[in-house]
Amino acid sequence: AYAYGQRAFGLQFHAEVTRQMVHRWTTHSACMMERPGAQRLAAHVDGHARHGRAQQAWLDAFLSRWTGTMAG
Repeated sequence: AYAYGQRAFGLQFHAEVTRQMVHRWTTHSACMMERPGAQRLAAHVDGHARHGRAQQAWLDAFLSRWTGTMAG
């Protein structure tokens, strides 16, 4: 991730990923997981199970700060 000034950001990852998206990606693009170096299905599912809640909290806070709509 990087920032340019106060309002421009670039993210080199999918911060918006949900459990449903992981399922869809690993189902509809299962052949991609056979490529050299690709993570297997279990790694995708386990990764989201371990980090999904924290990732969503980070995204919510980031978007609130970025748009100036801090809850609270």
